[in-house]
Amino acid sequence: MKIENIQLGENVVVHPSSSINNINMGNQVRVAKRCSLFGNSKNPLMIGEYSYVGMNTFIDGFNEKITIGSHVSIAPNVNIVSGSGPNASPAMQRVMPIVRKPVSIGDHTWIGTGAVILPGVTLGKYCVVAAKSVVNRSFPDFSIVGGMPAKKIREFTDAEKELLLGAKDDYESEYANLQFEHVLHGYRYQKILEVIESNPHQRILEIGSGPTPLFSQISDFEKMTIIEPRDVFFKQVQALGAHDKRINFIHGLFEDVIEQLKDEVFDVIIVGGFLHEIDNPDQIIQALKRVCTTHTVVHSYVPNAKSFHRLLAMEMGIIDTLYQMSGNDVLFKRRVVFDQELFDQLFHAHGFNTIASGSYFIKPFSHKQMHQLISVNIINDAMMDGLDKMIKHMPGLGAELFFTGSLTKGK
Repeated sequence: MKIENIQLGENVVVHPSSSINNINMGNQVRVAKRCSLFGNSKNPLMIGEYSYVGMNTFIDGFNEKITIGSHVSIAPNVNIVSGSGPNASPAMQRVMPIVRKPVSIGDHTWIGTGAVILPGVTLGKYCVVAAKSVVNRSFPDFSIVGGMPAKKIREFTDAEKELLLGAKDDYESEYANLQFEHVLHGYRYQKILEVIESNPHQRILEIGSGPTPLFSQISDFEKMTIIEPRDVFFKQVQALGAHDKRINFIHGLFEDVIEQLKDEVFDVIIVGGFLHEIDNPDQIIQALKRVCTTHTVVHSYVPNAKSFHRLLAMEMGIIDTLYQMSGNDVLFKRRVVFDQELFDQLFHAHGFNTIASGSYFIKPFSHKQMHQLISVNIINDAMMDGLDKMIKHMPGLGAELFFTGSLTKGK
């Protein structure tokens, strides 16, 4: 819901269930479901370009000005307030006066799930706030903070600062700029959470978390191990979960660090969407058996050769066959385009049995085209939810494939 005094840059996407008022947003800002964001008529809430606001976030700039920089990542359920106190009790205010102070969040800062930013806080550029932290004082550039109240965990090293300020490698830079990926990521995680919630999941292994680890989505686990080979992604997820002693971070390729897992027992293993990007997927699945018990449930996902949008591309003559590499396939140096039979066989050949497999989210067009349609409100969230549900009418044509299985008989 939009009320008044709204200034929006180009290609801003605000979910219809969110409320905004007295606000100024730069280009390409995205606001997820059920957010409430507002300033006041004299000091509108400022959000810089390319920033993202996660679902159920509350940003209250009514009392004093709140300024959020560019490329700021705000996870779900975050609260940022410029006023705090017992506003319904004049008696309490005599002892605890209402605090009204401006708040500033620097460019490229990442605020974790459930964090609270209180009045008077200034966070510099390239800061990380761990999930569920309460930040009641300011921190300079490159600070990684967490806790209640938040304290500095550490500062980015000189090598990390060089990575942050310099050019990322092609994969990380292009991944960060991949349009529509954040939307598809949401439906991908719906499927992952279905697997998590329908199976025991006290001990979880995630192989290849990328920049958005599973622990940012769930909290009801006893121990989680994250394996991530890419330097920038590893540093991001390690910083985000540094305060949580239940999480074990391992930097490296799965096949190279597997000895560190020999004494571990896992209920669920999530194999990130990278099996189509490597030369040796069989080696990964064979190694996977070494960390599985007969009760371990394994879940993985990859792009679908027979997705609706690839079928359309073939019929339009853009690609000659469904197994031809697309522009994104070439960009990300992918090795193989899987169909369901080939993906299932990858696991079956190493003794895994199917619990469930299939595809999800009917994506009619390319990532770029989907992003363009969303940016001009031709496609909204209700339509995207409908596209996900359309899979029951068009089985096998979803944007991504999944395989869920175990070393015992399929259920």
